[in-house]
Amino acid sequence: MRQVANIAIYYQKDPQELAEQAIQSVNEVIPKLETIHTVKGVFIDLYNENFELFELLNSRLEDIDIIYMNREIQDDFIKELISQLRRYQQFELNYFKDIK
Repeated sequence: MRQVANIAIYYQKDPQELAEQAIQSVNEVIPKLETIHTVKGVFIDLYNENFELFELLNSRLEDIDIIYMNREIQDDFIKELISQLRRYQQFELNYFKDIK
């Protein structure tokens, strides 16, 4: 039997995406994830901003098994930061496109 994982969801909006559209996208993913995971938090940023991402990365990552993101991070500094945190905090990084 598969063990239930604690997850966080991070979503960065597209340039012209409305908040309602972003929330709808997240709400469509949550039921698929909740069948096998426990959602511990949802973090949504505006396009080209990382405030909520840093809030997530500064949270208790030892309580998170997987972070689901709607897209790959483009910023090299943030990519390296996440890579280092993954190494020490032992969480996985998955993407919306991989959700079945």
